[in-house]
Amino acid sequence: MASALNADNVLNDMDTCLGVWQAHQEIKLGKTGEKQVAFADAQALRTSLDAANKAVKQKEQELTGLRNNRDDATTTSNDAVTRFRSVIKGLLGPDSSEYEQVGGTRRSEIKRPAKKATPAAK
Repeated sequence: MASALNADNVLNDMDTCLGVWQAHQEIKLGKTGEKQVAFADAQALRTSLDAANKAVKQKEQELTGLRNNRDDATTTSNDAVTRFRSVIKGLLGPDSSEYEQVGGTRRSEIKRPAKKATPAAK
């Protein structure tokens, strides 16, 4: 599930808080008796978030490259399909079953547009 929070913004906020917290390391988050978050814990959280954020950015960069390769291959393949259909249409005719087999619409199956009604003369 995607987070509504931006990791870069949270990292910046953590840096700001840790800058002040460093001077007041006696401050702990949480209620007495419960697991409290100390300055060192917050530093570890920040380090963990930074590592995860960098890993995600690296994977996004890799994914961008993969998508670009896929898109290039898609364009090249589509060009080949279009050219092949044109060759089949030219060699075997626009009403051939082979043209239909490669994804074309046979001329005999094309619906002609309905005639427009002419307004009645007064």
